[in-house]
Amino acid sequence: SITTPGIINEGKVTSLSINGFDKMTTDTNEVDLKGELESRYHLKVFIYNDVNSVAVGYHACQSTYHNISVIFQPISTNSGLGHIIDDKLHLGYKSLSGEMQYMPLVLSASRFELNNTVEGTIELLTQQVLSTIISIAPEEIVICAQLLPSANLIKEELKKYIPEKYIPKIVRITYLQDYAFIGGYISAIRELYM
Repeated sequence: SITTPGIINEGKVTSLSINGFDKMTTDTNEVDLKGELESRYHLKVFIYNDVNSVAVGYHACQSTYHNISVIFQPISTNSGLGHIIDDKLHLGYKSLSGEMQYMPLVLSASRFELNNTVEGTIELLTQQVLSTIISIAPEEIVICAQLLPSANLIKEELKKYIPEKYIPKIVRITYLQDYAFIGGYISAIRELYM
């Protein structure tokens, strides 16, 4: 089980950050990572989006919420979202759900400028959380962003846009690798045995 950034659709990874694969097509930046690894190592390989794996892992580690969205906002790159809806991972058409890079947001600067400062990260995350609330309406939103000091800062900003009663529980986590590992493992088990 491998979790990686990018759009993962049927074992093929679309990402601008993968270099060195022989069969990558230059027009789509897509590589059949699953096929390449299975051919090379003669093992069953499962490839999952990293934030989707975090969502599955986080969901499995709690028993309160059935609708959870996870936002990962790294420094200097696009964010990703993973959505658990009614206790199931939501991938959407061609696994595009959660690819915030395509969401038009009204921002004071580019995403890449904003996610390099605390103030910019708060602005960027507020817009992303707001779009998640109005489209998915999860019970809990989990945010992992190094430059976000507290989830309460997002809650306060959201009050400028929507009534407080519509703001779900928002938590900040600092380390997503454990959740990604758990989620990737659970997803692979489900594919093998269900």
